Amino acid sequence: MHRRSPLFILLVTALLILTGGTTEAEEYWEGYDALDRGDYRAALKIYHRLAENGDARSQDDFAYMYYIGLGTKQDFTKAAKWFRRAADQGHPPSLFNLGILHQNGHGIPQNNITAHHWFNLAGFLATDQEARQLATGHRESIAGRMTASAIREATERSCIWWRSFSKRKSRTDQHMVGCEVFSPGSRAISQ
Repeated sequence: MHRRSPLFILLVTALLILTGGTTEAEEYWEGYDALDRGDYRAALKIYHRLAENGDARSQDDFAYMYYIGLGTKQDFTKAAKWFRRAADQGHPPSLFNLGILHQNGHGIPQNNITAHHWFNLAGFLATDQEARQLATGHRESIAGRMTASAIREATERSCIWWRSFSKRKSRTDQHMVGCEVFSPGSRAISQ
């Protein structure tokens, strides 16, 4: 049996340390804990790193910190950017938050059609009843101030978004109510 060189042992130890780090899920909860205890700078740093790597929950939390101004200067435009990145992944809270931004004109132009569109998607993709009711309640509230053609346009936007999303995510078995009236070849409407 031969002895390993100290350099070999050092390299193996370094490799174990580097690869034995926390998982993204563990890092996310570290950020969550930092936020909960008021260490906003630490939470912002963790969420930013994870958000850049495409983690939708972190993108949403990072956006929320900009929206409220926790650990950073309040910036609705940055909040909208990060909510949108998470929403593009089908993250229901971010879909809802984009609806709020468009409803209030925070960081983006106020637009009831676009707000209705995001609330519609948030309600459709929500995983629990309370979140679904919150999103559909906001959608119905805005619908009360919209014309029938504006509601139709918002619904068509949601259908177009859902078709594109469901193809990317292989979720073609789910059908969004109301989309059957819009043909797959419908014109794309900017969001």
